[in-house]
Amino acid sequence: MFTGFLDVLGYSVCGLILFCIVLLILLIRSMSKLKKMNAKYSKFMKDAVSGGNLDSVIDSLIDNDDVMMIKTREMSQQIAALKKTVSYCGQKISIVRYNAFADVGSDQSFSIAVLDERDNGVTITGIYARESSSIYAKPIQEGKSNYALSVEESQAIEKAKKEYRERV
Repeated sequence: MFTGFLDVLGYSVCGLILFCIVLLILLIRSMSKLKKMNAKYSKFMKDAVSGGNLDSVIDSLIDNDDVMMIKTREMSQQIAALKKTVSYCGQKISIVRYNAFADVGSDQSFSIAVLDERDNGVTITGIYARESSSIYAKPIQEGKSNYALSVEESQAIEKAKKEYRERV
């Protein structure tokens, strides 16, 4: 009878030891998590203004948010100004090379079209002949000119528009 009691006591002690080991493991794990959380909290509070409380951190974040809103507004205005400026820049550009005269080879003559967003710009045409060369420039307004356009100049304008549409 006494030996049965010792057996039960032995099993109980072993169970308690095992239970203590499990609790020790859980304690170590909890301490590790607490240490990580404490490190994150310290990092979060590091930027706190005088005193290091949560209220000062929140106030600091709100102030930073106000500054960022002002900067964002300024950048939006700058982007709008850039978009306006870019709309007047040469965005549609093409070149057409050709032989102006049958006795001259190698496509030495050319017509270049440079247009902005609203199809305003210029065509520049260079005519190459064996004895001389000439260069002409014609203003373009909304894709048309007050001057008669050659076939090649019209092709350069249409090609510039088409390539721009494909790109955008």
